[in-house]
Amino acid sequence: MEVLVLLFVLSISQLFLSFSFPLALGGVVLILGVLMALLMVMTGGPLFGFSFFMVLVGGVLVVFGYTVSLVPFIKVKVSEMQAKFFKLGMVMLVICSLGWWFFSFESYKWFFYSSTEVLFFSGEWGVVIILLSVLLLVAMITVVTVAGKQQSALIK
Repeated sequence: MEVLVLLFVLSISQLFLSFSFPLALGGVVLILGVLMALLMVMTGGPLFGFSFFMVLVGGVLVVFGYTVSLVPFIKVKVSEMQAKFFKLGMVMLVICSLGWWFFSFESYKWFFYSSTEVLFFSGEWGVVIILLSVLLLVAMITVVTVAGKQQSALIK
């Protein structure tokens, strides 16, 4: 399985040669990162793969924020009919997703019981996760405050 993932990573890495826009490159990096995280989960363990994936997502978000701050704001006109169809589609998507989740939960109950035997989270892990979440929240609030609401980070 690892060999197939590595071959797929090599084939996806050829996309770097055809893209030059930062968002497209970020998408390719994200796809490659997901595949590498999958490989790390298979060989090194789920915690190692998850940590790698979260660091990768943070880096791609920084690139995405930098790219968005350089692009000027374009206002798109949307008719009322398009907005109604979009809202109706979103409501139907949420209802269908909740229905599928509710009706398929009974058949996957055995999966949740078996996964609790593999993953063991002690009280210390809970405290660390909560502290890291608070740190992430404070960092996001600081970045939003520094960037300001009327100006972007790079264009004044």
